[in-house]
Amino acid sequence: MIAQEVIYIAASVLIIDDEETVRNLYIDLLEAGGHEVVATASDGAEGVEIFRMLDPKPAVTIIDYRMPRMNGIDAMREMMGVYSDVIFVFASADTAVKEEALRSGASTFLKKPFSFAELMGAIERFNV
Repeated sequence: MIAQEVIYIAASVLIIDDEETVRNLYIDLLEAGGHEVVATASDGAEGVEIFRMLDPKPAVTIIDYRMPRMNGIDAMREMMGVYSDVIFVFASADTAVKEEALRSGASTFLKKPFSFAELMGAIERFNV
């Protein structure tokens, strides 16, 4: 049997979450995992604004559901209307929205709280 080596590419990441401590934790985890956080947003509407301005677009967007001004599903739909070739990691404690998030275009759903390994796995599974 021949062993295959899989090489993961460092991803550019946009983080959209209304909790500052969560955003900062994601930054620390992602940078420790070799990824680059290109921007953060504190709610869905701000996330859409930042996403539109970013050039190039991030490879990965991590997005929460419950946020002021615009929830994560609506924000994700708007961003996909701008540019759909993005990996959306939907991260929420609200599992009631899991199926809708996945139907709306999320690549994966992580139930908060999740581990470092789960976060890295979600990104690397799609960002090869």
